[in-house]
Amino acid sequence: MQLLKNLASVSLLLLSSGNLVKSNAIGISPLKEHESSSSLSEPHLRHRQLQKWCPDYPSNNNIVFNITKETIENTKILFDLLLLVTCSESGPIQDLTPEQKEPYETLVCWSDWNDQTLVAKSKTSTPACFALFQGTNSLNPLDYLQNANIFSARVKDSDCLVRSGYKNGYFTKYYEEFITEVDNCVASCTGQCPLFLGGYSQGGSIAVVASIDLRHYNPTIITFGAPRVAVDSHKFPCHDANPQNHYRYMNQLEDEYDCVANMIPDFNGKHMGTSLILDDTNWPIRTGGINDNLSRTPRGFGPHDRDLYRSRVDEIFVRKCYPLPVVSVADD
Repeated sequence: MQLLKNLASVSLLLLSSGNLVKSNAIGISPLKEHESSSSLSEPHLRHRQLQKWCPDYPSNNNIVFNITKETIENTKILFDLLLLVTCSESGPIQDLTPEQKEPYETLVCWSDWNDQTLVAKSKTSTPACFALFQGTNSLNPLDYLQNANIFSARVKDSDCLVRSGYKNGYFTKYYEEFITEVDNCVASCTGQCPLFLGGYSQGGSIAVVASIDLRHYNPTIITFGAPRVAVDSHKFPCHDANPQNHYRYMNQLEDEYDCVANMIPDFNGKHMGTSLILDDTNWPIRTGGINDNLSRTPRGFGPHDRDLYRSRVDEIFVRKCYPLPVVSVADD
């Protein structure tokens, strides 16, 4: 029996793949999206009067912040790209068809034995750049080992320690090509395009490493079911990360929480960013606040399902109820 428990703990590890600041991005960045918690702007009030199909809006006193239409639309674009970068969904990324690339102004991709990455620019009226990182490839045993690498490593030119496996998933053999493409994409807009980084499970943790390396672009990070990536250290306090621009989605299914996003902290591992809890209603979204490092229970594998994240992001997008209120879990 003890052996089975130990095997279950190892399997869980292998399967794992706030205060807000303003951004310069107009109409794109989540930080432009936040309305004051004390009141909604008149345009938002007029818009809600037309949304007769939407759920009742919670009391303004309970709202931590609001997510606008622009961010929901960019989150949908990011998740669609997340599916393209996922090997089990699309196959080898070099085999993407012209039809799969057509929705984007540009789309460049790379892969090595463990990892796949893409950089794309949207065709929206306010274009943005997106960099997505693959989660664990279930067909590749070596990728499981990358997940299980619990040693710590410093992100170059920063004061941040992260899990070595996730650092290795970012600093790949195609790293220089990736950086060149990100630079070109961001520079292609007047001023500069806003940059979004994201991924599911292990891919989300790699995106956090990327955000430290690309901090000069003040990127927005959107992750789904990501395990802890940063390492708590007095010597390396990780001021070079910007958790205020990081939105960390986790699923709740009935009474269970995503087991990967809520694993018991090990070896000083910690989450960064604002937690956002998706459930069967997604109205309002609940948050544990910025740098929420709580391991919620009970945990299960069901809420970690990528297709469940996909259906809930799609439901929010299709519902088109804006702004989307976010309340504290303490107000449940």
